[in-house]
Amino acid sequence: MSNSLDLNNKSAALELMKKSMCFTIPAALRVAAKLKIADLLKEGPKDINELAKKTNSIPYVLNRILRMLASESIFYESEGSRYSLAPAGQFLLSDHKYSLRDAVLMLTNETLWRPVGDVIESVQGNPAFENLYGMSFYQYWQDNVRKDHDFQAGMSSLSKIENYFIIKHYNFPENKTVTDIAGGLGGLLLEVLKNNPTLKGQLFDRQHVLERTKLVELGDDSRWKLIPGDLFGDYPESDIYLIKYIIHDWDNDSVIKIFKNFRKAMKKDSKVLIIEPVIFKKNIPDVAKYMNILCMSAFPESGERTEDEFIALLDKADLKINKVIKTETYNSILEVVIK
Repeated sequence: MSNSLDLNNKSAALELMKKSMCFTIPAALRVAAKLKIADLLKEGPKDINELAKKTNSIPYVLNRILRMLASESIFYESEGSRYSLAPAGQFLLSDHKYSLRDAVLMLTNETLWRPVGDVIESVQGNPAFENLYGMSFYQYWQDNVRKDHDFQAGMSSLSKIENYFIIKHYNFPENKTVTDIAGGLGGLLLEVLKNNPTLKGQLFDRQHVLERTKLVELGDDSRWKLIPGDLFGDYPESDIYLIKYIIHDWDNDSVIKIFKNFRKAMKKDSKVLIIEPVIFKKNIPDVAKYMNILCMSAFPESGERTEDEFIALLDKADLKINKVIKTETYNSILEVVIK
């Protein structure tokens, strides 16, 4: 390989430096989300002095934040340091139907930020999150729900726009029971039931999570029920199971236990829908690979998997992939059946 500093090498060097500073983008996004800048711009453009006054901020410092976010097409900067919402910035609105504000606050919270910065610990066998906080990720968030951030609310925010695409791309049969395993507040199950009026639903999670369920928004309590339980305990019988953003949190041995729990509970024609990023291609940017780093820094021996890795793990539980469904997002649906 040539070491000469030709034009291509210079370009690659500059790109490397740019990538090394990209962590400033989520830092700035967090400022905008916490200060609710999008809400202040909902009715139209405002200059930096007005925005600073309303957020108790220093104008020239806030301007640096918004100027950078404008360069990333979150806001739009015009003459006189006036700012307005760009299309992406509208998803920071608190009252947007598909608001991502809570998702941004979750993804930029220190409980993801700090372990990623310390992910070399995970690489060398010392789980980054537990090294920093002295407990597991889920134990931390069970004990540390705070007013300024809530992990379950963040996941619900992230899921809402994802769920639109999931439901669009999967044809649910009529008159069946759908059970969401470790389904959090029930946002995905709620959308499934809204869009499929003949279905009934079961939300399976820990009791303290179920107490905050969104399923009450369906307006028909006869179509759903809450089932307290543990991911490594017994699952209820169901025609279709949903499991979203759970498998990538666990090491292979734990995943096999989860799959065996499904196999034990499934009827002959039951299906399991595994919904999460799946890594398909090499040498191209992929959000699944970014999420992979988030997972491995928060959960020991976890992360996104390839289709072949899923096939091998499912085989250990007498299960197989029936079909792979792309969703126009970084998530895929693996429809799993009994072998």
